[in-house]
Amino acid sequence: MSKLLRVGVFMPAFKWERMNLNQVTPEKHGIELVPVELGDDLSSFDAIIHKFTYQLVDGHEADVAKIQEYAKNRPGFVVIEPIDNIRVFVDRLALQNFIEHNPLPDCVEYIKGYPVDDNFKPENVGLHYPILLKPVAACGTSNSHSIQVIHNEEQLRAVGNPYPMLAFPFIPHHGVVFKCYSLGENFVMHKSKSLVLKTQDKVVFDSQKPLPTEIDAGAVPDDAASYEPSSEELKASSEALRKMTGVQLIGYDLLRRESDGKLCLVDFNYFPCFRGIEDVPGKFATFIKQRIADAK
Repeated sequence: MSKLLRVGVFMPAFKWERMNLNQVTPEKHGIELVPVELGDDLSSFDAIIHKFTYQLVDGHEADVAKIQEYAKNRPGFVVIEPIDNIRVFVDRLALQNFIEHNPLPDCVEYIKGYPVDDNFKPENVGLHYPILLKPVAACGTSNSHSIQVIHNEEQLRAVGNPYPMLAFPFIPHHGVVFKCYSLGENFVMHKSKSLVLKTQDKVVFDSQKPLPTEIDAGAVPDDAASYEPSSEELKASSEALRKMTGVQLIGYDLLRRESDGKLCLVDFNYFPCFRGIEDVPGKFATFIKQRIADAK
């Protein structure tokens, strides 16, 4: 009989609930997941899995460093994912610079943003209205997931410069976004309705909440399947992103640009919630067990 694996899980309570991790049981999956907090005794665990992107920016970096040191001095203890590898995900500009130095496969184009300051003019960097404004801070602040849709210079000037931001082009994309997830070599994709521009007014929304009606596509379009990435495109993009970061647990958003049919990478993050994916608890448990086995 194989040894029961005990894994400490560092993540916000809402994420635990959203992923239904209470459904992972020793009887069904051969693994026990236990919520833990910084400072807890880890001696009874075979591994930990974490979403430390929050702690790396909210004043708990020293506590995270202690866990790194503990893992370094305990042979066989597995940390999913390597903490140093996820640091790039907390800052959109740092992540952008990283991706630009680690090219993607030809089938995918990364859509870059441009730093916004008081003198920023979209036309000076080749952008045209409408544009999207996103905070540089990708997590850990009240504004991290705030996106602003800007249609003209008057709206842009009214925003001011309350915190570091990046300006991105708005890409018409048939009103559908392809949410792509990788758990190691296993990757899945979920079609989701996306934003469409139905007003010239400025719109501010939280990317982790339902879209406002002013920009809500309403539903995934009937012909969305004709735009979705092929299995070859998904495999190539997943492999490239995992290889460049050394992180196996990732999520990223792809759009199919209307003008030329090009796949565009518009978001990339560590340890997503896998919304819209079937049997997340089972896939998650399998991934963790494989990572622990690979580390032996």
